[in-house]
Amino acid sequence: MRRLQLSFFRLTVLALILVFFFRPVIGTVPIVRAAIGPVEFADIQSISTAKVGVSNPRGFAFLPAASGFLLWGENSELAQASLLTNYEQAGGSVNLPAGLDGSSIAAFDPSSQGLYFLGSGATRLSRVSLNAKGYPGATDSSMTRFDTSSYGVQQPSGITFDPVSGRLYILDAKGPRIITVSPAAGRNFDGSTARISRINLNGVGATTLRGLAYNPQNAHLYAAAPSEEKVYEFNATGEAVAEIDLANYDLTNIQALTFAPSADQTDDPSAQYLFVLDGGTSSSSSTVQTSGQILELTLDPMAVPSGTTMLPASLVRMIDTSSAAWNPSSPDPSGIDYFPLTNRLIIDDSEVDEMSVYAGANVYFSTLAGSLAGTCNTLSFSREPTGMAVNPANNRIYMTDDDRKEIYEINIGNDQVYCTADDSVTKVSTVTLFGGTGSDPEDVAVGNNTLFMAGGSDAEVYSFSLGANGVLGGGDDGPVSHFDTLALGFKDLEGIGYYQEAGTLFIVSTSSSDKYIGEVTESGTLLRAYDVTFMGLAQNIRSDVSYSPSLANPSIKNIYIASRGIDNDSGTGSNPNENDGKVWEISIKKALGKLDAPDTLLEEIERHRFTPLEITLEHGDRAGKLPPIHLDPFDRMLVAQAQSEQLTLVTRDPEIQKYQAHCLAA
Repeated sequence: MRRLQLSFFRLTVLALILVFFFRPVIGTVPIVRAAIGPVEFADIQSISTAKVGVSNPRGFAFLPAASGFLLWGENSELAQASLLTNYEQAGGSVNLPAGLDGSSIAAFDPSSQGLYFLGSGATRLSRVSLNAKGYPGATDSSMTRFDTSSYGVQQPSGITFDPVSGRLYILDAKGPRIITVSPAAGRNFDGSTARISRINLNGVGATTLRGLAYNPQNAHLYAAAPSEEKVYEFNATGEAVAEIDLANYDLTNIQALTFAPSADQTDDPSAQYLFVLDGGTSSSSSTVQTSGQILELTLDPMAVPSGTTMLPASLVRMIDTSSAAWNPSSPDPSGIDYFPLTNRLIIDDSEVDEMSVYAGANVYFSTLAGSLAGTCNTLSFSREPTGMAVNPANNRIYMTDDDRKEIYEINIGNDQVYCTADDSVTKVSTVTLFGGTGSDPEDVAVGNNTLFMAGGSDAEVYSFSLGANGVLGGGDDGPVSHFDTLALGFKDLEGIGYYQEAGTLFIVSTSSSDKYIGEVTESGTLLRAYDVTFMGLAQNIRSDVSYSPSLANPSIKNIYIASRGIDNDSGTGSNPNENDGKVWEISIKKALGKLDAPDTLLEEIERHRFTPLEITLEHGDRAGKLPPIHLDPFDRMLVAQAQSEQLTLVTRDPEIQKYQAHCLAA
């Protein structure tokens, strides 16, 4: 017996020695994670929360009646939350019951049509009923409280609901684990009557999770790891099965997640998209203060249709519109087109008037060489000019405004000079034209006596005839038609331009994953796609597209893309002091098979002693007076040059041969 006691004593001492001396070594053993595959996803849009007065949000909940979100900042702001209606418009404030615990953890339950808040101590769950308008009630009488102290939640970090069963899921970051609560009869969530179970979350190591969302399309849960800038997907047994890497989006402080219908009003309402709430930075120690944002993601990303050939495109040059090159500068150029009457590019900027660099201009005229040649502003009718188009048939200018939901037509008057006293503006509401919320009017194009509008986050192209008078309004505009671009791989359609010679459209998306230009028919058939991977993966790189004359040879057209880059107040890495605007000139002629030329074309022209013919003011004036027999303004410029210089024009184009110019059939 003594020997047994001694052996036990020795074993005990040995165990203590091992623990004492080897504890530091054991503590350094890394936590092994399971191999987790990436989730295919694509960003649809980024919505600034500052537009509703919540610069640094701490919580949000989807509200079907608003077709948007209820947002709040610090706990002290919870009593008066802010509405973001139609996913992008400020909808005022909503008073919440004073009796709420002040927790920022909330979720909407479709099965009970109630808004639930989990108290900061996780001992009470409060349900706020909705009023007749579908908004949460403002008084304590609209609130039902449930005792949740027996749930055993130690560090509450998110809640969500299964919309079919009404089951409640709570993320306990201490673990981490999921508390599953099946309510008793009458939607009773009291811990004494509800059925409670717990699932440990595996495969993510010791990372701290925050925010929880239930995906009804696969019954999986999603939780964010803010320090890793990732969202993890968990199956029903708590295993991490995939991850969404958001490192490219500069999310500094992920607060919450939710699944909700797409912001695209034309999408299937049953389709669910993941919305990620980021709180931005509010610390005075930060170099740059960033506003919060809601990032919309699709977990079923659409690329260009299978079988689509990605044709090559090449960068010709970039035009710098920032303060380094232009004064006044265009830090966020959003619209661009060619103005044949002046042989200039015309560019508008939707954000500059909100910035400290604003100097009275938000419209700019640029030579083809990229030099600033003049400015104007639209403040008399629009503070948010997001798109730009010129009708070469009558020299009318078109713009869009995605805040006011309007399209503008500018008649430059008898003097045929834009930005003078005889200009007049006609405007139409896109709500009136297209119904609903008026879509998201980001850009406009004109061709074949038809106006085309890019619907932004709705991923739609809308179009209607301008009627017999060829102008906006007047009672003879044709009926509206539209086609979807999401199925073509264009998720946030911000740019559209008309290809006059072919009668087709060029389209671009600002989504970082859509690294291509599309060419489509007027009815929405994708004909070609051009690879512009060289532009990079940043958001807002492709803001508008125009097919306009090249600098090297004005008789050859190239693609021009206006590029906002970093935004001043929304989106990834926003910076109120940014000034990085530019325009990309991109060649696609070789891909179209319309230019059989070597890469050393300019050198060959010089070697064979061709003489360049500069475009003069006389040429421009004569071209502007030519009848629009040919719709291509550059072909009309060739006719004008041939007439002015008494030259012979070699061409096989029968339309050109209808002009009074000496032509030699090719």
